[in-house]
Amino acid sequence: MTTLDPARTITQSLAAWCAGFAAADLPADLRHATEQRLLNVIGVALAAGARPQGQVAAEAALAMGAPGPCHILGGPDGTLATSAAFANGSMASALAFDDSQTETLIHCTCTTAATALALAEWRGIAGPEVLLAIALGNEAICRIGAVAPGQFHRSGFHPTGIVGAFGAAFVAGRLLGLDAAGLVHAAGIAGTLASGSNECWRDGSWAQIVDPGWASQAGITAAVLAAKGFSGPAAVLEGSFGLFPSHVQDRDYRLDYARATAALGEVWESRNIAIKPYPTGHVSIPFVDCALELHARGARAERIRRVTCHAAQWITPVVCEPAAEKKRPSTDWHCRVSLPFTVAETLFFGRLEASAYSAENRANPALLALAQKVEYVIDPDAPRDERYKGWIEVELDDGTRLESIHFHGRDDHMRDDQLMAKLHSCLRGTPAEGKAEALRSAVTALAQGGEVAAIFTAAAGR
Repeated sequence: MTTLDPARTITQSLAAWCAGFAAADLPADLRHATEQRLLNVIGVALAAGARPQGQVAAEAALAMGAPGPCHILGGPDGTLATSAAFANGSMASALAFDDSQTETLIHCTCTTAATALALAEWRGIAGPEVLLAIALGNEAICRIGAVAPGQFHRSGFHPTGIVGAFGAAFVAGRLLGLDAAGLVHAAGIAGTLASGSNECWRDGSWAQIVDPGWASQAGITAAVLAAKGFSGPAAVLEGSFGLFPSHVQDRDYRLDYARATAALGEVWESRNIAIKPYPTGHVSIPFVDCALELHARGARAERIRRVTCHAAQWITPVVCEPAAEKKRPSTDWHCRVSLPFTVAETLFFGRLEASAYSAENRANPALLALAQKVEYVIDPDAPRDERYKGWIEVELDDGTRLESIHFHGRDDHMRDDQLMAKLHSCLRGTPAEGKAEALRSAVTALAQGGEVAAIFTAAAGR
């Protein structure tokens, strides 16, 4: 465990720990988890690259960039590190299919992996350092988020973009060889570049998709500025005008600053990052499990009279309201933050995979009719954080009532075989179709000094 000077700011403590951490000290389970998370990000980014929002992000990144040594997953063209990181981070987020820390709902590896892959190509950095930087960046994100879990969302901010920029700065700074003082400056600079709004949850627009990509680009920019001697505030998180005082609007909320630095190196908050089994918000995942069970038990769209979702009160403003809009979402992103449509599509097809929420599905009259039958009531006994509860009751046309309850949370980690099944699904219709094993081999080889070039080769289908 790292012993920290209480006189240090949070950023100074995290920077000292990050700068001094050796790859050999990373616990074996976290090394494996980091490999899993990286492989997952690659898969979901490639799946998004075959869809409009991912294609637009990649095209925009190339248009804003210039020829360079870094690649966008699935594409042949080299570009600048910042452009590649922006595209890959945005693509990894585009299907809401990546991972998140279950207490804070912050998506971590979409940002840290995009940052690390770009820096590794740009600077020719060896595999073990790439994995370690991702692991350290994820831990920094989780710890900063744990100071005020849920408070960013309540204030209308998207913490993935905001907190993610700090994680990206630590990743980029570590890979650029910054010392602790340099990392402090990088994080301080990142604080003025970080951004993210949740307003697109209301109308289904794509804006939020770019948050992890922008965080990656911001982190790289901040680290390069710090490396050249630019300065940033050491108290960027807890200072009078810092992140938490400026972004947490509930003045009665007690910020738990101790969680950001307590037992660094001994307690790993990032162990609670979970890879998503379905392309939807984490709070909706147990409801998808319920819908799959009910479909398997005979609940079919043509037989369903009524669907009742028992939901925690705190999730309903996000995924259930306004009810009319959530039952007829306008875009695929709107679908991903709609509990009624997500439950309806799962019941209708008996699956929810990377291909979900297509324009064809959103226009399907029978599916839309089923979504109109999905209502919600408040479940007063639902857990508040970390372990999300799904509870669905279905009434069939003959009066039969079916019920299912499922939970999903911090202990629900994906097995290797489940991840590979997800990867195969994500790669369908992409340049990397049939390359799942090659991608896994390329990621696994990083721990033994492998080059990230093998990842981009397989991702491009070569």
